[in-house]
Amino acid sequence: MSGPCCPVGCRVKFGQNIIVNIMLYHLTAALLAVLSAGIVAAEVNTIEVRGRLLCHGKPHGKAGLAGWPKLVQLWNAASDTPVEKVGGFREVNNRKGIFYIKGIETEGAPVVLKILHHCYDNPIEECYKVSFFNLPTSEGNAKLDAGFVELADSLDLFESRSHLACSPY
Repeated sequence: MSGPCCPVGCRVKFGQNIIVNIMLYHLTAALLAVLSAGIVAAEVNTIEVRGRLLCHGKPHGKAGLAGWPKLVQLWNAASDTPVEKVGGFREVNNRKGIFYIKGIETEGAPVVLKILHHCYDNPIEECYKVSFFNLPTSEGNAKLDAGFVELADSLDLFESRSHLACSPY
């Protein structure tokens, strides 16, 4: 048998091309399944957290401590960097200390709640006390209620808004 697909002297048995095509089809399907699993593993998750900040049992809102702002952030615990915020959402923080934040986590790393605040004796405006709060791990998107978050029990870790170490003492 000879022709454009088979050079002179080539012998192809009937059905051999079908078997090769079936094998290639299965190999391609298996490869696509492996690639799809890798893409799903790197899925983007949204995390929403709401709660209320307290300082010695009292609401730690904008009116407290000369109205100095507090920063509430979702924080990547592995890389020590902020989690990307969802467009249009900010660290909402009202007079009663109620906050709401929404972020996008893409690295599969543990996320914590990082709060910079002035709930300490003789606070200095540009020197924040830093508190970290663990969030429950979850698969997929998460809506979490942190409840009441007491800031007075924080460790003595301080930094400025630009994340440089500072000392109020």
